[in-house]
Amino acid sequence: ECFGELSLLHNIPRTADVIVHSDRAVVLSLSETNLQRLISGKSNLASKFLMNLARSLAMKLIRKRHHSQEF
Repeated sequence: ECFGELSLLHNIPRTADVIVHSDRAVVLSLSETNLQRLISGKSNLASKFLMNLARSLAMKLIRKRHHSQEF
């Protein structure tokens, strides 16, 4: 699951915190500076990362739209 992508893409403050309740979870962090390095240096990896980020955002929009139609 991705979170904080709006903050990363729009350079705005985060709107939420994440709390992990599992010893098996792995949390990765990516700064805007490192994202820019990734994009400028490793285009294949960057394209995969950005596609996954786009898919994650699309799924969040779909879930939000579906949830709002239930009411």
